[in-house]
Amino acid sequence: MEVNFMEFMRQQSDTPTNALVWAASTLCTVNRGQRDKDKPQVDLGRAMYIRGIRTLIQLIQNPRTVKSDQTLGVAVLLGICEMIDGSFEQSWLAHSSGIAALFQHRGPEAHRDGVGRTLLISFRAFIVADALLRGEPCFLAEPVWRAVIIQSMKQDNERGKGSELGDLVEFAFHEITLCPGLVARVRDILAGKIIDTNRKKLLVGALSTQISNLSKLHNKLSILFSHGIALESRPDLVGPIPRPVIHMLTKFTLQGIDMAIDLLNRLLRSLGAHQTGIILYGNHPKQSFNQTCLASDRIIGEKLMEGPDQLALSMGMLVLKNDQYLDNTLITKKNNCI
Repeated sequence: MEVNFMEFMRQQSDTPTNALVWAASTLCTVNRGQRDKDKPQVDLGRAMYIRGIRTLIQLIQNPRTVKSDQTLGVAVLLGICEMIDGSFEQSWLAHSSGIAALFQHRGPEAHRDGVGRTLLISFRAFIVADALLRGEPCFLAEPVWRAVIIQSMKQDNERGKGSELGDLVEFAFHEITLCPGLVARVRDILAGKIIDTNRKKLLVGALSTQISNLSKLHNKLSILFSHGIALESRPDLVGPIPRPVIHMLTKFTLQGIDMAIDLLNRLLRSLGAHQTGIILYGNHPKQSFNQTCLASDRIIGEKLMEGPDQLALSMGMLVLKNDQYLDNTLITKKNNCI
Protein backbone atom coordinates (compact mmCIF):
# COMPACT_ATOMS: atom_id res chain seq x y z
CA MET A 1 0.00 0.00 0.00
CA GLU A 2 1.25 3.46 -0.90
CA VAL A 3 0.35 5.00 2.48
CA ASN A 4 0.66 3.10 5.75
CA PHE A 5 -2.37 3.77 7.97
CA MET A 6 -0.18 4.23 11.04
CA GLU A 7 1.77 6.93 9.22
CA PHE A 8 -1.53 8.61 8.41
CA MET A 9 -2.49 8.41 12.09
CA ARG A 10 0.76 10.08 13.13
CA GLN A 11 -0.05 13.00 10.85
CA GLN A 12 -3.19 13.73 12.87
CA SER A 13 -3.15 16.01 15.90
CA ASP A 14 -2.42 13.76 18.85
CA THR A 15 -5.15 15.06 21.13
CA PRO A 16 -7.98 13.26 22.93
CA THR A 17 -10.52 15.27 20.92
CA ASN A 18 -9.19 14.14 17.55
CA ALA A 19 -11.84 11.85 16.06
CA LEU A 20 -9.40 9.47 14.36
CA VAL A 21 -7.17 9.14 17.43
CA TRP A 22 -10.27 8.53 19.55
CA ALA A 23 -11.56 5.84 17.17
CA ALA A 24 -8.18 4.09 17.19
CA SER A 25 -8.06 4.21 20.99
CA THR A 26 -11.59 2.82 21.10
CA LEU A 27 -10.66 -0.11 18.87
CA CYS A 28 -7.59 -0.89 20.98
CA THR A 29 -9.64 -0.76 24.19
CA VAL A 30 -12.43 -2.96 22.83
CA ASN A 31 -10.01 -5.48 21.36
CA ARG A 32 -7.93 -5.70 24.53
CA GLY A 33 -11.04 -6.09 26.69
CA GLN A 34 -12.43 -8.89 24.53
CA ARG A 35 -9.06 -10.62 24.29
CA ASP A 36 -8.47 -10.55 28.04
CA LYS A 37 -12.16 -11.11 28.91
CA ASP A 38 -11.87 -7.94 31.00
CA LYS A 39 -15.44 -6.69 31.53
CA PRO A 40 -14.50 -3.22 32.90
CA GLN A 41 -12.25 -2.74 29.87
CA VAL A 42 -15.02 -3.87 27.52
CA ASP A 43 -17.50 -1.51 29.19
CA LEU A 44 -15.01 1.35 28.85
CA GLY A 45 -14.54 0.51 25.18
CA ARG A 46 -18.30 0.52 24.62
CA ALA A 47 -18.63 3.93 26.25
CA MET A 48 -15.81 5.25 24.07
CA TYR A 49 -17.49 3.70 21.04
CA ILE A 50 -20.76 5.55 21.70
CA ARG A 51 -18.89 8.84 21.87
CA GLY A 52 -17.02 7.94 18.68
CA ILE A 53 -20.28 7.25 16.84
CA ARG A 54 -21.66 10.63 17.89
CA THR A 55 -18.55 12.33 16.53
CA LEU A 56 -18.77 10.33 13.30
CA ILE A 57 -22.37 11.45 12.80
CA GLN A 58 -21.26 15.07 13.11
CA LEU A 59 -18.47 14.51 10.57
CA ILE A 60 -20.88 12.90 8.10
CA GLN A 61 -23.46 15.66 8.50
CA ASN A 62 -20.85 18.34 7.78
CA PRO A 63 -20.45 18.92 3.98
CA ARG A 64 -16.82 19.97 4.55
CA THR A 65 -15.81 16.73 6.26
CA VAL A 66 -18.14 14.04 4.92
CA LYS A 67 -15.74 13.06 2.11
CA SER A 68 -12.52 13.45 4.09
CA ASP A 69 -10.01 10.66 4.67
CA GLN A 70 -10.34 11.25 8.40
CA THR A 71 -14.11 10.65 8.35
CA LEU A 72 -13.71 7.44 6.37
CA GLY A 73 -10.90 6.31 8.67
CA VAL A 74 -13.07 6.89 11.75
CA ALA A 75 -15.94 4.96 10.14
CA VAL A 76 -13.70 2.01 9.26
CA LEU A 77 -12.16 1.80 12.75
CA LEU A 78 -15.55 1.98 14.48
CA GLY A 79 -16.95 -0.53 12.00
CA ILE A 80 -14.27 -3.02 13.03
CA CYS A 81 -15.13 -2.30 16.68
CA GLU A 82 -18.67 -3.39 15.91
CA MET A 83 -17.40 -6.65 14.39
CA ILE A 84 -15.38 -7.41 17.51
CA ASP A 85 -18.04 -6.36 20.02
CA GLY A 86 -21.40 -5.94 18.30
CA SER A 87 -24.27 -4.00 19.82
CA PHE A 88 -26.58 -6.78 18.62
CA GLU A 89 -26.22 -9.80 16.36
CA GLN A 90 -26.69 -8.07 12.99
CA SER A 91 -25.24 -4.70 13.94
CA TRP A 92 -22.06 -5.06 11.88
CA LEU A 93 -24.18 -5.25 8.72
CA ALA A 94 -25.70 -1.85 9.42
CA HIS A 95 -22.23 -0.36 9.87
CA SER A 96 -20.70 -1.99 6.80
CA SER A 97 -23.62 -0.77 4.71
CA GLY A 98 -23.07 2.78 5.93
CA ILE A 99 -19.33 2.57 5.29
CA ALA A 100 -19.99 1.25 1.78
CA ALA A 101 -22.22 4.29 1.20
CA LEU A 102 -19.34 6.55 2.30
CA PHE A 103 -16.98 4.93 -0.19
CA GLN A 104 -19.54 5.39 -2.95
CA HIS A 105 -20.19 9.01 -1.97
CA ARG A 106 -16.46 9.74 -2.23
CA GLY A 107 -16.31 8.09 -5.66
CA PRO A 108 -13.73 5.69 -7.15
CA GLU A 109 -11.10 8.35 -7.96
CA ALA A 110 -10.70 9.13 -4.24
CA HIS A 111 -9.41 5.57 -3.77
CA ARG A 112 -6.97 5.26 -6.63
CA ASP A 113 -3.98 6.02 -4.39
CA GLY A 114 -2.99 7.50 -1.04
CA VAL A 115 -4.93 6.96 2.19
CA GLY A 116 -8.14 6.43 0.25
CA ARG A 117 -6.70 3.35 -1.42
CA THR A 118 -5.32 2.07 1.88
CA LEU A 119 -8.75 2.36 3.50
CA LEU A 120 -10.45 0.67 0.55
CA ILE A 121 -8.04 -2.27 0.66
CA SER A 122 -8.53 -2.49 4.44
CA PHE A 123 -12.33 -2.69 4.29
CA ARG A 124 -13.23 -4.01 0.84
CA ALA A 125 -13.58 -7.66 1.94
CA PHE A 126 -16.25 -6.64 4.44
CA ILE A 127 -18.12 -4.79 1.68
CA VAL A 128 -18.18 -8.00 -0.36
CA ALA A 129 -19.26 -10.02 2.70
CA ASP A 130 -22.04 -7.53 3.39
CA ALA A 131 -23.30 -7.77 -0.19
CA LEU A 132 -23.20 -11.58 -0.10
CA LEU A 133 -25.22 -11.74 3.10
CA ARG A 134 -27.77 -9.28 1.77
CA GLY A 135 -27.99 -11.05 -1.58
CA GLU A 136 -27.33 -7.77 -3.37
CA PRO A 137 -24.81 -6.76 -6.08
CA CYS A 138 -21.57 -5.27 -4.77
CA PHE A 139 -20.76 -1.76 -6.02
CA LEU A 140 -17.08 -2.75 -6.27
CA ALA A 141 -18.08 -4.91 -9.26
CA GLU A 142 -19.13 -1.82 -11.22
CA PRO A 143 -16.76 -1.07 -14.15
CA VAL A 144 -15.51 2.25 -12.73
CA TRP A 145 -14.51 0.62 -9.45
CA ARG A 146 -13.02 -2.45 -11.11
CA ALA A 147 -10.96 -0.12 -13.30
CA VAL A 148 -9.48 1.51 -10.19
CA ILE A 149 -8.33 -1.88 -8.89
CA ILE A 150 -6.61 -2.79 -12.16
CA GLN A 151 -5.08 0.65 -12.75
CA SER A 152 -3.71 0.84 -9.20
CA MET A 153 -2.11 -2.57 -9.68
CA LYS A 154 -0.49 -1.42 -12.92
CA GLN A 155 0.86 1.69 -11.17
CA ASP A 156 2.41 -0.50 -8.46
CA ASN A 157 4.18 -2.59 -11.07
CA GLU A 158 5.46 0.51 -12.86
CA ARG A 159 6.89 1.80 -9.56
CA GLY A 160 8.55 -1.52 -8.82
CA LYS A 161 6.18 -2.19 -5.90
CA GLY A 162 4.25 -5.02 -7.52
CA SER A 163 4.70 -8.78 -7.24
CA GLU A 164 3.30 -11.95 -8.76
CA LEU A 165 1.62 -12.91 -5.49
CA GLY A 166 0.15 -9.44 -5.02
CA ASP A 167 -1.17 -9.40 -8.59
CA LEU A 168 -2.84 -12.80 -8.18
CA VAL A 169 -4.53 -11.69 -4.96
CA GLU A 170 -5.77 -8.51 -6.64
CA PHE A 171 -7.05 -10.41 -9.67
CA ALA A 172 -8.83 -12.86 -7.35
CA PHE A 173 -10.57 -10.05 -5.51
CA HIS A 174 -11.36 -8.45 -8.86
CA GLU A 175 -13.28 -11.62 -9.81
CA ILE A 176 -14.90 -12.25 -6.42
CA THR A 177 -16.59 -8.83 -6.42
CA LEU A 178 -18.87 -10.23 -9.13
CA CYS A 179 -20.19 -13.07 -6.95
CA PRO A 180 -22.84 -11.12 -4.97
CA GLY A 181 -24.39 -9.84 -8.20
CA LEU A 182 -24.53 -13.36 -9.62
CA VAL A 183 -26.26 -14.56 -6.45
CA ALA A 184 -28.85 -11.78 -6.84
CA ARG A 185 -29.48 -12.66 -10.51
CA VAL A 186 -29.99 -16.34 -9.71
CA ARG A 187 -32.35 -15.43 -6.88
CA ASP A 188 -34.47 -13.31 -9.22
CA ILE A 189 -34.81 -16.22 -11.65
CA LEU A 190 -35.70 -18.72 -8.92
CA ALA A 191 -38.22 -16.29 -7.45
CA GLY A 192 -39.96 -16.05 -10.81
CA LYS A 193 -39.08 -12.39 -11.33
CA ILE A 194 -37.29 -13.28 -14.58
CA ILE A 195 -38.70 -15.95 -16.88
CA ASP A 196 -36.75 -15.07 -20.04
CA THR A 197 -35.02 -18.30 -21.15
CA ASN A 198 -32.29 -16.39 -22.97
CA ARG A 199 -31.43 -14.43 -19.82
CA LYS A 200 -31.15 -17.69 -17.92
CA LYS A 201 -28.77 -19.06 -20.56
CA LEU A 202 -26.68 -15.89 -20.37
CA LEU A 203 -26.53 -16.23 -16.59
CA VAL A 204 -25.42 -19.85 -16.82
CA GLY A 205 -22.69 -18.71 -19.22
CA ALA A 206 -21.61 -15.92 -16.85
CA LEU A 207 -21.42 -18.36 -13.92
CA SER A 208 -19.37 -20.83 -15.97
CA THR A 209 -16.98 -18.10 -17.14
CA GLN A 210 -16.50 -16.86 -13.60
CA ILE A 211 -15.76 -20.35 -12.31
CA SER A 212 -13.21 -20.82 -15.09
CA ASN A 213 -11.49 -17.51 -14.28
CA LEU A 214 -11.30 -18.30 -10.57
CA SER A 215 -10.10 -21.86 -11.22
CA LYS A 216 -7.17 -20.54 -13.29
CA LEU A 217 -6.22 -18.13 -10.51
CA HIS A 218 -6.53 -20.93 -7.95
CA ASN A 219 -4.12 -23.08 -9.97
CA LYS A 220 -1.56 -20.27 -10.24
CA LEU A 221 -1.75 -19.49 -6.52
CA SER A 222 -1.49 -23.19 -5.66
CA ILE A 223 1.80 -23.34 -7.53
CA LEU A 224 3.13 -20.44 -5.44
CA PHE A 225 1.78 -22.00 -2.24
CA SER A 226 3.61 -25.24 -3.07
CA HIS A 227 6.91 -23.41 -2.51
CA GLY A 228 6.10 -23.50 1.21
CA ILE A 229 8.33 -21.48 3.52
CA ALA A 230 10.77 -20.93 0.63
CA LEU A 231 8.25 -18.53 -0.88
CA GLU A 232 9.26 -15.95 1.74
CA SER A 233 12.77 -15.78 0.29
CA ARG A 234 11.59 -15.16 -3.27
CA PRO A 235 11.41 -11.37 -3.69
CA ASP A 236 10.70 -11.88 -7.38
CA LEU A 237 7.41 -13.54 -6.38
CA VAL A 238 6.36 -11.70 -3.21
CA GLY A 239 7.83 -8.22 -3.70
CA PRO A 240 7.22 -5.85 -0.76
CA ILE A 241 4.59 -8.04 0.94
CA PRO A 242 5.65 -8.43 4.63
CA ARG A 243 7.27 -11.82 5.14
CA PRO A 244 5.25 -12.81 8.25
CA VAL A 245 1.94 -12.62 6.35
CA ILE A 246 2.93 -14.23 3.03
CA HIS A 247 1.92 -17.78 3.96
CA MET A 248 -1.32 -16.68 5.65
CA LEU A 249 -2.25 -14.38 2.76
CA THR A 250 -1.76 -17.14 0.21
CA LYS A 251 -3.60 -19.72 2.31
CA PHE A 252 -6.71 -17.62 2.93
CA THR A 253 -6.79 -16.27 -0.63
CA LEU A 254 -6.86 -19.86 -1.86
CA GLN A 255 -9.61 -20.65 0.62
CA GLY A 256 -11.60 -17.62 -0.53
CA ILE A 257 -11.28 -18.64 -4.19
CA ASP A 258 -12.22 -22.21 -3.33
CA MET A 259 -15.36 -21.07 -1.51
CA ALA A 260 -16.28 -18.75 -4.39
CA ILE A 261 -15.98 -21.62 -6.87
CA ASP A 262 -18.12 -23.78 -4.60
CA LEU A 263 -20.75 -21.03 -4.41
CA LEU A 264 -20.86 -20.57 -8.18
CA ASN A 265 -21.08 -24.33 -8.77
CA ARG A 266 -24.04 -24.50 -6.40
CA LEU A 267 -25.68 -21.59 -8.19
CA LEU A 268 -25.34 -23.51 -11.45
CA ARG A 269 -26.97 -26.54 -9.86
CA SER A 270 -29.82 -24.44 -8.53
CA LEU A 271 -30.52 -23.38 -12.13
CA GLY A 272 -30.49 -26.99 -13.27
CA ALA A 273 -27.31 -26.44 -15.28
CA HIS A 274 -25.97 -29.87 -14.23
CA GLN A 275 -28.85 -31.41 -16.16
CA THR A 276 -27.94 -29.63 -19.40
CA GLY A 277 -24.35 -30.77 -19.86
CA ILE A 278 -22.67 -27.81 -18.12
CA ILE A 279 -19.37 -28.92 -16.61
CA LEU A 280 -19.06 -28.11 -12.92
CA TYR A 281 -15.58 -27.22 -11.71
CA GLY A 282 -13.79 -28.38 -8.60
CA ASN A 283 -14.39 -31.32 -6.28
CA HIS A 284 -17.13 -29.73 -4.21
CA PRO A 285 -20.05 -31.87 -3.03
CA LYS A 286 -23.39 -31.29 -4.70
CA GLN A 287 -25.98 -29.59 -2.56
CA SER A 288 -29.69 -29.19 -3.20
CA PHE A 289 -31.56 -25.98 -2.56
CA ASN A 290 -34.96 -27.46 -3.39
CA GLN A 291 -35.62 -29.02 -0.01
CA THR A 292 -36.35 -25.96 2.10
CA CYS A 293 -38.72 -23.12 1.24
CA LEU A 294 -38.60 -20.11 3.53
CA ALA A 295 -41.38 -17.70 4.34
CA SER A 296 -39.26 -14.60 3.86
CA ASP A 297 -36.06 -13.41 2.23
CA ARG A 298 -34.34 -12.54 5.49
CA ILE A 299 -30.63 -13.16 5.17
CA ILE A 300 -28.72 -15.11 7.84
CA GLY A 301 -25.82 -12.76 8.63
CA GLU A 302 -26.38 -12.78 12.40
CA LYS A 303 -22.68 -12.71 13.11
CA LEU A 304 -19.32 -12.95 11.46
CA MET A 305 -18.43 -16.58 10.89
CA GLU A 306 -14.75 -15.88 11.54
CA GLY A 307 -12.60 -13.14 12.99
CA PRO A 308 -12.25 -9.93 10.98
CA ASP A 309 -8.64 -10.72 10.00
CA GLN A 310 -9.48 -14.10 8.50
CA LEU A 311 -12.60 -12.75 6.82
CA ALA A 312 -10.55 -9.97 5.22
CA LEU A 313 -7.85 -12.36 3.98
CA SER A 314 -10.52 -14.62 2.44
CA MET A 315 -11.84 -11.60 0.49
CA GLY A 316 -15.13 -11.84 2.37
CA MET A 317 -15.92 -15.41 1.36
CA LEU A 318 -15.71 -16.93 4.85
CA VAL A 319 -19.22 -15.63 5.55
CA LEU A 320 -20.39 -18.54 3.39
CA LYS A 321 -19.37 -21.12 5.98
CA ASN A 322 -22.99 -21.23 7.13
CA ASP A 323 -24.59 -24.17 5.28
CA GLN A 324 -27.97 -22.41 5.10
CA TYR A 325 -26.63 -19.40 3.22
CA LEU A 326 -28.12 -20.19 -0.18
CA ASP A 327 -31.37 -21.52 1.25
CA ASN A 328 -31.87 -18.18 2.96
CA THR A 329 -30.65 -16.10 0.02
CA LEU A 330 -32.11 -17.82 -3.02
CA ILE A 331 -35.43 -19.25 -1.88
CA THR A 332 -37.37 -16.17 -0.95
CA LYS A 333 -41.06 -16.99 -0.86
CA LYS A 334 -42.95 -19.94 0.50
CA ASN A 335 -45.07 -20.28 -2.62
CA ASN A 336 -42.03 -20.34 -4.89
CA CYS A 337 -40.80 -23.82 -3.99
CA ILE A 338 -38.63 -25.23 -6.75
